[in-house]
Amino acid sequence: MQMKQIDGEWCAVETWSTDDVLSRDDGEHNLTMEEAVEVLSLCADYHDCNHGMTWDLIQYGINHIVELRRAEAT
Repeated sequence: MQMKQIDGEWCAVETWSTDDVLSRDDGEHNLTMEEAVEVLSLCADYHDCNHGMTWDLIQYGINHIVELRRAEAT
């Protein structure tokens, strides 16, 4: 966890990266770097503030992006 100043206030910030997303996928869905960024964005928008970002949330994000990809392919 890192400390970061935002609008004059100090905040504790968790750092998650596309490497975290891609390692969670483990090549199963062959996520692209752009899709990994989408997963992180989705997780940042919809995380539970009581629990923060979790591996389960990242997996949900991966599943969601994969479903969107399948829907676009049909």
